[in-house]
Parts: sequence; C-alpha cells; structure tokens
Amino acid sequence: MAKQATLTEANGNQYATIREVKPFAKVVDALLGELPFVGLVCNYIFNPSYTATSEDGTELFRLTKVPSF
Repeated sequence: MAKQATLTEANGNQYATIREVKPFAKVVDALLGELPFVGLVCNYIFNPSYTATSEDGTELFRLTKVPSF
C-alpha cells in the first residue's frame, strides 16, 4: 500500500493529499541505489513520483525524482 500525506490549512481544513504513484520504484531505487555501479544505472531507470490531489480528485501537481546529472 502506498503512503500518503495530507496538506492542511492553518485552521485544520484538509485541502490536498499527496500519494506515491509507483511505490515499487521508490523501493527499488532505495535498495539498488546503494550499490556502487548499479546505483548509477538505477538513477536513470527508477524515478519515484508523487501526485497531489484536491478533495474532489483533481490533480494539482506531480513531483518526480530526476537524476542530478
């Protein structure tokens, strides 16, 4: 099951939820990313991404991990 987080206003109203799109990519990236040469290749293959959706299900934005070089 993918993790999720909620974004709330100062008065406590929830206005968005952030969810992992591909939880498996995050796991593989974390495990294989620690291996010396395999980690370099994994940075280009496995890119975890997250979406933020409003209460009505509208996608507000998407965050994707990209290689640094």
